[in-house]
Amino acid sequence: TTAQGGGGGVGWAVVHSGDYRTKGHLLCTTQPWPAGSTVFTDTPYVSVLNEESSSKFCHGCFKVRADGAPSLSRCGRCKYARYCSKSCQLTEWQNGHKEECSILTAMLPRRPTPSMLLMLRLLLRRWLEQQQQHTPKHTPHTFQSVQSLFTHYDDYPKERIEQMSQMAALIKQHFTLDPTLDVRFIVSLYCMFGCNNFTISDGELRGIGMGLYPLAALANHSCSPNCAVVFDTI
Repeated sequence: TTAQGGGGGVGWAVVHSGDYRTKGHLLCTTQPWPAGSTVFTDTPYVSVLNEESSSKFCHGCFKVRADGAPSLSRCGRCKYARYCSKSCQLTEWQNGHKEECSILTAMLPRRPTPSMLLMLRLLLRRWLEQQQQHTPKHTPHTFQSVQSLFTHYDDYPKERIEQMSQMAALIKQHFTLDPTLDVRFIVSLYCMFGCNNFTISDGELRGIGMGLYPLAALANHSCSPNCAVVFDTI
């Protein structure tokens, strides 16, 4: 999926606010944009379908299965991931489903929630980069660009932190690739999700999943917006 909000980075600059503690760094335009322009595009570092959409959309390209079309093929091991073609299945296998599949299979008969699966994918991408085994082909981002996003950890209520800590402990239990993972670190990433993730929607603005778009996350909220976010398939 691609969040559109062009220019391939032309016409934009990342600015570090003087009030960095509360506002951090943000994306600012360096030129005027005519109405109707695509002002920039971004690709997700990680993304996931919601439960309702997981059987209707390809887990690779997020394309919907058309009425009357052959059913999506399902991964034979984890019984979760579904694909519209062998090409999508191979691409996702190379982009991390090989390792993800083993984790999901070990969790059977349990199924992680979409937010847990998104976290597993984030940690897996980070681990693959650390092993220098893999640079995701679907996105120019690295974990460094994700880690630069604000978490606002201290702004979350204690009860919410405790809830996220329980989910983080479960993830740590199953993510055995990195035994050094710390629960608080995972919780901080959950906090980062809360203020940076995008709901991915279809052409009728119905939510079908969520994704972490490191560049788009730098475009701050406006109470009088003059741009809209739309999504397209990869």
